[in-house]
This record gives sequence, structure tokens and C-alpha cells, in this order.
Amino acid sequence: MKRVVKAIGRSIAWLFKTIFKTHAKQTIRSLGIALIAAICVVIFILGFFGVTTKYGDVTTTVVKSHESVRYDIDMAKSLKFIYTPVDEDFVPTKEEVDKAREVFEKRLEKTGIETYDLYSDYTTGALELTLPYDIGDSFGLGYFVDNLGATSEFYASTFDSFDASNTPYIFSDKNVTSAKVDFRYLFGNTLQSTVTITLDSEGRKDLKTSTKALMEAKADTGDAQVINFWFNGNRIGTASITETIGTGRITLNSYELDEGGVRMLSMHLNSGQLPYEMEYTASSSNVIEYSAAMGETPSKTVGIALMCAFAAIFLFAIARYGVVGFSGAVSALGASGIIMYFITGFFTGIGAGIVGSLASLAAFALVLFIIIETAMRDGAAIKSLLADPANGVDKAVSVGLRSTVWKTVRVYFVMLIVAVLTVLCGRVGTIASALKLIGLPNTGITALGAFGAVMLPGMLALLLFAILTQRALIALFVGVTKNPVLYGGARK
Repeated sequence: MKRVVKAIGRSIAWLFKTIFKTHAKQTIRSLGIALIAAICVVIFILGFFGVTTKYGDVTTTVVKSHESVRYDIDMAKSLKFIYTPVDEDFVPTKEEVDKAREVFEKRLEKTGIETYDLYSDYTTGALELTLPYDIGDSFGLGYFVDNLGATSEFYASTFDSFDASNTPYIFSDKNVTSAKVDFRYLFGNTLQSTVTITLDSEGRKDLKTSTKALMEAKADTGDAQVINFWFNGNRIGTASITETIGTGRITLNSYELDEGGVRMLSMHLNSGQLPYEMEYTASSSNVIEYSAAMGETPSKTVGIALMCAFAAIFLFAIARYGVVGFSGAVSALGASGIIMYFITGFFTGIGAGIVGSLASLAAFALVLFIIIETAMRDGAAIKSLLADPANGVDKAVSVGLRSTVWKTVRVYFVMLIVAVLTVLCGRVGTIASALKLIGLPNTGITALGAFGAVMLPGMLALLLFAILTQRALIALFVGVTKNPVLYGGARK
């Protein structure tokens, strides 16, 4: 009897031990699958949506989102101007950079410039303006570029001398809602300009109060009353007061400004004040750029269309190849996030990142296509082996992946060479010079650089995900389930 009890006890212990080992291994592999999939999804979410923290009024960008992507402007040639804070030690907040961008956009609009691209660098506070190469100079391009980032001070006062720190004034540029400038040349090439200013409610109230007091002074003394206008410390014009002004609109006459000064006055009054002064430094390397681009809106549209197309293809791969297709889809999410880190400048640390152009978009799509092609090639190899009833899941997966690994590696090295060559072509200035000498256009040089700049991190993503992560997921799945249907096998 004791022997029987001992035998039963040993049998039960062996059974529990066997079950525990089996389920423990499956549980560990299942957790491994979930962990890898979660990491890929997190990488994707961080790459596209970013992370920001807010403490009081200060917002800090931890990981840049897709909103930080720079989109090139739709033109073959472009003029590029980079404005940086005058104070090199000054680090503006995100709100200040957004305010500076808003002022720039208003100044561009008021100048009549409709086609442009403006990129905000929240790391340095710089703004990068791109204009069409053939924009012309009808609005005084040189004067406009030099003064676009300048701050200014505009005041209306009854005093003949003015100091903004201690001289009372009626209203300032902060009260101006709009300004209409007209000018004409008189005899002797004298420029007469008139500026009709419209004020906000506070400025309208102060103007009414001041002009009423001036009219009372005129009634007492009989002297003519005027309001002086000061721009950047200089008196630029006057307005004769003959009645109380309650409409909030006043017109100044000026003979002191030249044509450029009139344009600058109009631009500044109609755009508001910059939160910090900026300057443009001319550089031959950033003035003219050759690019093949679609612009922001078309690029986003094509990007969304490509994402929908790839999602449909991955759903097809999952339906046809099961686990293998799922592993490819999860790997593609991780690879997309890694590439986005480079495009937004998170990994590069240069702040600007890579321009979102047609070339960079094509490189992004090519990387995802290679991942899809790798998953479907692996799935097809496993599926064909499972068609033979003699092959189990273990053998089909093992033999199938071995049969495709060298082709995957060859594709990887070929694309790596292509990425390196395109980066070199985009960066070596002698290539552009050589093309020019033989009469060929060099508009594709920068496009090649953008293509290669995305392909290089794409190769890193391919190595980590299309080759390593994808195959690791398949191996873990084999340890969890050996149902051939989940690997593309036929249903029995």
C-alpha cells in the first residue's frame, strides 16, 4: 500500500512539474511577444505624437511629434533665410517662438507674399523662411529680409522730444489694429507719405481724451495743436488736430521716411511686436536651395494615402500569412517610429531634422515596402512548406526562415549602399558643379540627399525590426502555439 501511495505521489508530482514547466515556458514566451509588440507600439506613438511636459507656463518638448516635421515648399528653386535671436544667450519659450512665428506670418501676409514655408526651431528660437526663387523684388526684397526680424517702437505724443522710458504718450503700436500707408513723390523727388491708423478700444478712448484736451488748449491759447509720431526713437510725422477725434482713426503726414521706411512702418504696425529681436545673417550656403518637393499640404495628403495603403497591405498579409504577417506589421510600427525620430531631429540633435519632401517621403515608403516584402516572402516560404502534411510548424518555420535569410541580407546591404551613395551625392558640392559644367540641371542633388538622409536611419530600422524583431516574434509564437493555420497553413 505504501508503495502504491508513493507511486501515485510521484506521478502527481511529475504531472504538476511537467504542466508547470510547459505553461511557464508558454507564459514567458507570451509575455515576450506582448513586450516586443508593446515596445514597437510605444516607439511608433512617441515618434508620431511626441511627449511634452508643462510646468506652469513653460512647455518642454521631451520627444518631438510629427508636427515638428519641416515641409519643403513646392518649387524647384528656393531662397532660404534663417533668423536667430540677437541675444545668443537668450532661450525663448515655446509660446514666445509661436508668437514670433505669428508675427512673421502677419508681416509676410501684409507684404503680399502668399507662397512661403516657415519652420520654427523650438530648440534655438530660430525661424527659417523659404521663398520662391523667382519671387522678384517688387516689394523691396532686400529691405524686407533685413527688417523682417526687427523689433520696433511706435508712439504718439504731444511732446516735441520723446523718451519711451519717461515721456507720456497717447497710444503706442500695441493699440494699433491696422495701418494703411499711401505715398507719392512731389516736386524735387520729395516723398510724402500718409498713414491712416485705426486703434483698439483703449487707444480710441485715450485718443479722444487727448484730442479733447488739445482742442480746449487751442480755444484758450489760439495756437495750433499737433500730435507727434515717433518710430524707433525718431519723429517721423505729425497730425494737425482740428477737432476731438472719437472714431479711433487718425492720419499722420510724413516727409521724413523714404520708401523703404514707409514699407517697414506699415509692416510693423500691421503685424504686432516680436517677443524678441531676431537677425538674419547672409550665407551663400543657405540662400539658394535646389529641391524636388510638393509642399506641406500635398506631402501630408500623400503621406496619409500611403499609410492607408500600407495598413491595407499589412491586413492582407495578416489574413494570408497569420503570425508572420502580424510580426511584419508590428515590426513596421517600430521601424516607422525610429525613422520619425530622425526626421524630427530627436536623434540627430540638430534641432531641424530632415525636410519632409517628396524624396524623404519616398525613402520612408521604400523602407516600409521592404519590411512588407520581407514578411510576405517569409510567410510564403513557410506557407509552401506547410502544404506538405509531413512538415510540422517547427520544421516549416525553421526551414522557411533559413531559406529566405540570405535574400533578406542581400537586399539590406544593397539598400545600405544606395543610402550611402545618395547621401554623398546630396552633400558633395563637386557633383553639382560637374552637372552644371556639362549642361545638366542639378535640381535633384538636394533631393538625393534627403532620400539618403531618411534611408540611412531606415537601414538601422530594417536591421532592428525587419531582420531581428520580426524573426524573434515568429520564434516566440512557435513556442506558444503550433497551429499551422496561424502560420498560413490550410484549414483541415
